[in-house]
Amino acid sequence: MTSTVFIVDDSEPLRELVGEYLDLEPDLSVCGVAASGEEALVSLDGQSCDLVLIDVSMPGMDGLTLAGRLRARAPGLRCLMYSAHAGEDHERQAREAGAAGFVTKGNPQALLTAIRQIVSGGEFFGDSLG
Repeated sequence: MTSTVFIVDDSEPLRELVGEYLDLEPDLSVCGVAASGEEALVSLDGQSCDLVLIDVSMPGMDGLTLAGRLRARAPGLRCLMYSAHAGEDHERQAREAGAAGFVTKGNPQALLTAIRQIVSGGEFFGDSLG
């Protein structure tokens, strides 16, 4: 069974890179992308996906606010936060926003592990593999 991932990141090259990376996995498929929190809210309205991968730091609506809004709209929707900045504060904030996980950018193995754990109903906080 293929799990679908929607990517929200303000960096177009990073959206493309992560999307291509995930599409190489036989059990993962990118179902859409958005460049901002506002765009993601519109794009995800009525769309079904297994997980939303959200950049924490974006102009306008940040990723934490987006995760909270998505979870309020669709409580069963699973969100994974990711950031270039590691730290317990980011992990705590991700939990408070209702996200099921947090990873740092630049750790592709942790990203894959986190996505698979979260779509299976678990959580993943921290780059314990890095």
